[in-house]
Amino acid sequence: MAVASAEYLGAKFEEGRLHERMRILMADLQSHPGCSLPQACRSPAALKGAYRFLDHPETSVDRLLPAFTLPSARCLCRRRLAIAVHDSTTFNYSHLSSAVGLGFINDSPYAKGFHLHSSLLLDLECNLIGIAHLHFWVRHEFREQTDDQIRKLPIEEKESFKWLIGTDATTELFRAVKPRPDAATPRLIHVMDREGDIHEVFAQIRHRGDHAVIRCAQDRRVEGEQPDKTELAKQLVQRQESLGTMKLRVPLKEGGYRTAMVEVRSLEVRLRPDEQKRKGRRPLSLRLIEVREISTPPAGEKATHWWLWTTLAARKLRQVKGVLRIYRARWRVEEYHRALKTGCRVEKLRLQDGEALMKMVAMQAWVATRIVRMRDEAREDPEQDCEKCFTAQEWKTLFARQHGRPWCEADGKPTLAEVMKWLGRLGGHLGRKSDGLPGAELLGRSLYALTLLLQGREIALAELGHPPAPLPNNSRITDANR
Repeated sequence: MAVASAEYLGAKFEEGRLHERMRILMADLQSHPGCSLPQACRSPAALKGAYRFLDHPETSVDRLLPAFTLPSARCLCRRRLAIAVHDSTTFNYSHLSSAVGLGFINDSPYAKGFHLHSSLLLDLECNLIGIAHLHFWVRHEFREQTDDQIRKLPIEEKESFKWLIGTDATTELFRAVKPRPDAATPRLIHVMDREGDIHEVFAQIRHRGDHAVIRCAQDRRVEGEQPDKTELAKQLVQRQESLGTMKLRVPLKEGGYRTAMVEVRSLEVRLRPDEQKRKGRRPLSLRLIEVREISTPPAGEKATHWWLWTTLAARKLRQVKGVLRIYRARWRVEEYHRALKTGCRVEKLRLQDGEALMKMVAMQAWVATRIVRMRDEAREDPEQDCEKCFTAQEWKTLFARQHGRPWCEADGKPTLAEVMKWLGRLGGHLGRKSDGLPGAELLGRSLYALTLLLQGREIALAELGHPPAPLPNNSRITDANR
């Protein structure tokens, strides 16, 4: 695909040659998604350089990240609003029995790995733009405290502090890319699942003047309809009149989506935390939305029943529809996780050091976002010029593989959607009309297969005496700056 413009100069390296080494390594990773380092690197010298890069003390995750986050923020810095989606996942490296720097990932003493909390940036159309922040952590010991003891700990001593780290880092990222000190930054809408239903998260987002859409996990105490009385938020909302009904697209257990008819209620409430049990927490105004399915779900599927906290306006049905559209953007982070784990196969890495593995996951996270963006380009405008994402050499190679003959002028230039389907066939996508475009996780396999096709083409041309065409020296996947 088209050569990316980013040269990773945002990485905070004092040694200049590290930028060039990072560019070479990223080019290899992006052209070989899902491959091990020995497979991805083009020569023994490149492999040795990659290992040296990962071992270098300057190439920490914190120093690598700006190369990926700054371009994403610059792409959105002049927008009025932007969406930040936050979620966590776990990487299992139990197969690396001799690796150091790993920790517990569940209740088994034998399962080892680490955890990642990602913050991703989207535009208001819910298109993935890129990475805002990556926060890794290792669990070095089993939890010994009871649930009640953990609840009494300050938020800074809990793993749930990751939600505050993500929101804070995203805000600071936009401050770092302001074109002028007095320039405004986008107002962020932070989207989270049930884990993000934390009073301190609401308070921080309110304090910064941003917005939130967070799945409700706790039926919180709120001011009641009677003076000096408290009630539970859900009971209070359920007594309100319905705002109306609407059709809602919801995910199926086995993948894909279905359409549900839902009824909607909404009410602004004022949280009243128990100050004796929750010292430091103050009353806070939020809106709670209930979305309840009134149609009969398919066999084996549960009826949809969502509760969402939000700071956005949601007094009318059309406003609630806007909030639900933003909440559904949270599923984009799940696509990114699939692209990272299945497409880039980061859990198959065999590096024997936890810090080196985190560096590789950080770099592959950028590759995963580019794969998702490429898929989005084709879905958003399938009829556009295929050279928005592919070079002429690439799409002509895919044409020849698909049709069993070289492309000629009489065939006309294919659309982006056509080339994406040809690419998907390399990874096993059937390409039927009902199948749609290939998913982000399958595209990882397809991109590697395309790389092998291109290399085979170059070998064949060389054998025929033709000079080799220069291969792209960077990502084939479109960059956020383009």
